[in-house]
This record gives sequence, C-alpha cells and structure tokens, in this order.
Amino acid sequence: MSSEVKGMSFSPFPEGNLSAESPEARIVSVRAIAREKIYNLPNLLTLVRMLMVPLLVVLILLIEEKAGTTLDRLLSFMAGVVVVAASITDILDGYLARKGNKITTVGKFFDPLADKLLIGSALIMMIPLGRVPAWMALVIVGRELAVTTLRSMAAMEGVVISSSVWGKLKLVSLEGD
Repeated sequence: MSSEVKGMSFSPFPEGNLSAESPEARIVSVRAIAREKIYNLPNLLTLVRMLMVPLLVVLILLIEEKAGTTLDRLLSFMAGVVVVAASITDILDGYLARKGNKITTVGKFFDPLADKLLIGSALIMMIPLGRVPAWMALVIVGRELAVTTLRSMAAMEGVVISSSVWGKLKLVSLEGD
C-alpha cells in the first residue's frame, strides 16, 4: 500500500509502522473513505441550507417586531432572498451529487431534512404575520411528517421510496394559487 515517485517510497501509514492488514490501518482507511463520502460539495451545500433556517427565523421574527414600518418590507425582501438562496442550493446540491456521482447516505438523509426544516420553519413563522393560514401550515407540515415517517418505516424494511419530479413541484403549485 505504498507508491513510488522517482525512487522514493510513500506509504499512507506513518513511519511504516502500520501494515495494510493491521486494525489501525483499517481504521485509517475507513476514516479516509468516510471523509471522502461525507465531506463533499453537495453535502456542504445541504449544511449551508440547514444553517439558513435560523437566519430565516430571525428575519421573520424581526418582520413581526417591525410590522407597519418600512423596515418590515426590507426584512421581508431579505427573508425572500434567503428562501431563494436556499432553493438554489437545493437544486445545485442535487445536480452536483448526481453529476459527480457523490450521492451519499448522509446526503439522502440530510437533504430532505433541510428542506423540511426550511419550509416548516417558514410556514410556522409566517402564521402570526397573517401571511399563511394556520390550517394550511398544519396540512403541509403534517403531510411532510407523514411522508417522512412512511419513508423511514419503508427504509427499515429495506425499501427505498424516492421522490419524483411531481413531488418536488408540489410546493411550486401551492405558491401559484
């Protein structure tokens, strides 16, 4: 498990004290594989989307506090920019994961979670502003929880239920009404 460059030998194991068959070498190898599988650009974009959720919540809280002022329009615009940016990261992470063959179990778990956190938080936070009726938020968030529960139960049985393009377009159709 070493390579040679111009007569010099390099080994991934320090000081040559680990052999490829040793338990320590296997741990080093598993860590390297995990790093490659987990720390990739699509998963990083998903993490960024998850970190946008608290920012969106704070912006919406500030909108409520500054209601009726010109500042609430600016805050609403900024919240909209955060949602658009999050949507772009969602499209981009999926595209990059498929194109670069970087689809991971971590990504399969966190990508839909990030979507649910973002949409659920936005809907719930907009109820007090009167921008979303409570029943609508309840229906959408309830549906998302039901779908997630069913997918999790199916996954425990070894069945993967992936989303379709129709499922991804459902929110767009809701926004168009």
